[in-house]
Amino acid sequence: MMKRFESDYLEGAHPDVLRALIETNGEQTPGYGEDPHCEAARALLRERCALPEGEVQFLVGGTQVNRTVIASILRPHQGVVAADTGHIAAHETGAIENSGHKVLTVPNTDGKIAAAQVEELCRAHYADASFEHTVQPGMVYISNPTEFGTVYTRGELEALHAVCKARHLPLFIDGARLGYALASPANDVSMKDLARLADVFYAGGTEYDYDINARTGEVVNFSREGGISGGTTGSSGSYIGEAAATAAALTHAGVSEADTIYLRCWVEHDDGRAECYEVEFLAGTTEYQYEIDLYTGAVLKSERESHSVPASGSSGPHIGEAAAKSAALTHAGVSESDASRIQVELDRDDGRTLYEVEFHVGRTEYSYEIDASSGAIVKAEQELDD
Repeated sequence: MMKRFESDYLEGAHPDVLRALIETNGEQTPGYGEDPHCEAARALLRERCALPEGEVQFLVGGTQVNRTVIASILRPHQGVVAADTGHIAAHETGAIENSGHKVLTVPNTDGKIAAAQVEELCRAHYADASFEHTVQPGMVYISNPTEFGTVYTRGELEALHAVCKARHLPLFIDGARLGYALASPANDVSMKDLARLADVFYAGGTEYDYDINARTGEVVNFSREGGISGGTTGSSGSYIGEAAATAAALTHAGVSEADTIYLRCWVEHDDGRAECYEVEFLAGTTEYQYEIDLYTGAVLKSERESHSVPASGSSGPHIGEAAAKSAALTHAGVSESDASRIQVELDRDDGRTLYEVEFHVGRTEYSYEIDASSGAIVKAEQELDD
């Protein structure tokens, strides 16, 4: 089968999207952007960005967003600064110029522009004796990831933010494929960083396959198989969902969720293809592991292991993810505001219940194992990313 890479719009919809459309098809709601689903999405995005008063709007495509945002910000005599490879300069068939605004391009470096280039462009503009007769820089546009697939670092965005603030230029981040940037191993930028450093940014709705930590919202796993098959083989329809997979495993084991000490469910991938639901839980002195069919909920595999005594760290209440995260950050001497891609998961290792905590500071990756009951640090590692 031929694989085509011209555009990710060539893909079909993920089964979960189709399932949600079917489930809500009979609802009667106000127009797009005013319905309860959009309101719920707004609340989630505001929480994720730590912007309780943030303005969240929904549009139908990246070009429409770019044109609407830029035209709403600029005065008639102003233009938008962008890389010469930027999407608005090269691939949107004059949509910005059609709104009456010039795209002021600067040379790119691997698709990026630097704060120094913005400062130099502004300096040169106002140093011109006839600057009132030339297009005034009115805002800065970047795309993340860039058209070359590179991603901006937090340091680069902070530098752009600083010069834009000094020059009174709104910073606009095109996030039509923001999912790629957030999931990149090279990324050290969070949604909170974007909300803090950009005046406007957006995230496209192209189909991605994510595993997200349910409490922290951090990306745990990412693939881009796309298509209605969702990367599975010989199956059709929609995934049953983690709640149903968990229920199938608990029912098979004859265990109620209230009796579990530890419970975890996720979609297992192999070479980017979704294979099954993995369900793990601990009840009493028995540890259970299940593989559940993505579509039917059938038990594909089950294993159980009994411990002669309650496993270390399994008795007593768990300290909670917030306390585990705090313990790791304190041990590392790092403040939460300086860390990115923070992940906290409850896990089992050799019969012991642990919190696994991972985070990045710059190019350094920190990994911790925290005893779930006592909060003691069981293991601590740090590694410089390549």
